[in-house]
Amino acid sequence: ALALLEKLRESGIQAVGAMGTGSMRTQLEKASEFQVKYALLMGEVEVKEGNVIVRDMKVGTQESVPYDRVVEIMQERIGKEKVDVMEEEEISIDLK
Repeated sequence: ALALLEKLRESGIQAVGAMGTGSMRTQLEKASEFQVKYALLMGEVEVKEGNVIVRDMKVGTQESVPYDRVVEIMQERIGKEKVDVMEEEEISIDLK
């Protein structure tokens, strides 16, 4: 889950992790409070199968997707124009 969280952030997707804190229901309720659009769920079964559950919080639907396609799928759903990725020039300026 931590590796996925890092990949999402590196791709410009704003993501927050809630690993091991409270029940799944409690975590989903918290996500609703924060009005997140999507929740990514990874339990033991998903990890063993190499999948992640992508839940649309507004509609309440969810689907299981391959772990290695999660970033791509989330970029498509959110819209690549809405991700927050720094351009190479911005990175070099920040490092000075």
